[in-house]
Amino acid sequence: MDLSGSIETSLAMLNSTFLGATASKGPIFLDVSAIYLTFLLIVLACSLSFHIQLGLEFQLLIAALRAVVQLTILGFLLVPIFKVNQIYVVLPYCVFMLMIAAKEASDRPAYRYKGMYWDCLASVTAASLPIMSYTVWLIFKLDPFWDARYFIPVLGMLLGNSVTSVSVSLSRSLEEFAEAHDRIEFMLSKGADRWEAVKPVVRRAVKMGLTPLINQLSVIGIVAIPGMMTGQILGGTPPLQAARYQLVILFLIAGCGSISSYIVLILSLHKMIDSHLNLRWEFLNKTKKGQGVTPLLAHWLESLCFGTARLFGRMLCKRQDQTIGSGRTLRQPLL
Repeated sequence: MDLSGSIETSLAMLNSTFLGATASKGPIFLDVSAIYLTFLLIVLACSLSFHIQLGLEFQLLIAALRAVVQLTILGFLLVPIFKVNQIYVVLPYCVFMLMIAAKEASDRPAYRYKGMYWDCLASVTAASLPIMSYTVWLIFKLDPFWDARYFIPVLGMLLGNSVTSVSVSLSRSLEEFAEAHDRIEFMLSKGADRWEAVKPVVRRAVKMGLTPLINQLSVIGIVAIPGMMTGQILGGTPPLQAARYQLVILFLIAGCGSISSYIVLILSLHKMIDSHLNLRWEFLNKTKKGQGVTPLLAHWLESLCFGTARLFGRMLCKRQDQTIGSGRTLRQPLL
């Protein structure tokens, strides 16, 4: 038996040993009480913030409540999608994910130009579509290829990291177009073409966009166990198989992030430098605060939390009014 065959045999034995040890237990089912118990740590963090006068209690509480609402909605939303598991349900949801990712990526940079959303949408779509096709047909070999259990989570991880890479790269390049346009205009006036004039800008922007990915690949498995691998191990997957899944996802993320960053920079380059080789930096505008998907969701969830608190307060006051009418002891209202 050759070396590769012996390694595969050893890995299979380790996996079977792990499965035999965990088959009797299986994944631990968590009920709502687990969320309540861990939420006490958020309360503890708020107490520490109040004790040292950080003023972050309200923000931390709202952020925690947002996480609960968003993940709960996502869980309820994915249940019927996974149950139906048809292409007419899965693909529209994936298109919705692409649109939200492009909106978030286009609203993060400090500067923006007309049509930047469509450039971001084109870049994340052009990068994720072939990579997802490569993944579902050659790596996972899904049948059908739109299997929601794999397609939606993998696409979500690719888009989540591509948003960061695209927004960081685009933000760096647009800042240089707006604040260091004299150097680019000088090179264009000396006969440089588009690529020669902005090549240093593109290189620095792509490098900055890929730096988080490089750092993640460098420390993975040493400093911390990545989230996907941890989830699979908790779900009963053998650690070696979970490590393979994590490596596949990391390499897909690195490829999608680099391709999407490069595409969006090329598209923005053609918007900022016209066919007559004139730098149109005056087209750039400052991004207004409060734009984007995240601020809108934050405002909606904050209104939801305040509305729930007011409703709860009215219920308490009404109950106390009934208590007073029945001759019981008067208490101070909580709200």
